[in-house]
Amino acid sequence: MSAKAALLIFGAVLEFVGIILIAFPDINPYLVQLSRWLRKHTSALLDRIRRLLGRPKDLRIEVHSAVELNLAGRASLLKSASGTATLEEKVGFLLTRDREAQRDVNALRERIEDFESESSKRLDESRREIKTSFERKLTAKLEEYRPLRIVGVIFLVIGLGCATAANFVGSP
Repeated sequence: MSAKAALLIFGAVLEFVGIILIAFPDINPYLVQLSRWLRKHTSALLDRIRRLLGRPKDLRIEVHSAVELNLAGRASLLKSASGTATLEEKVGFLLTRDREAQRDVNALRERIEDFESESSKRLDESRREIKTSFERKLTAKLEEYRPLRIVGVIFLVIGLGCATAANFVGSP
């Protein structure tokens, strides 16, 4: 192999690696996923070969205990007027029950309004936290990828230099 061909091939390989590192610095997680996928499918293929050869795969079974307990229930109360009460006592009882019902409805309305305002505040706070967390993680990833991109630029420049040098090797 001539020096020109070696420089051209070496330069092309370096350029390719440099471009990959510049464009896809986060390729590492995908390589890990590819490795897991290959391991899974390779083990499945090996299992089939073992079965064809009559050698069983080791079988392990683990048993864990679990306990679940659910308690639910509410106390309820039923108030009614006495059967021997007079008409005025029954009307008074109904008026008292009406005031209690109005008080309970007002208390419930206040709780719902408080819940709505608190939910809105929590949602806004969560939105801000998510945005801040995303920006922080994005900045961290960009900082993490910076050295890979710099190495990619260096490889690209060296590869271009090799290709340029190869053009001068064979010329008179």
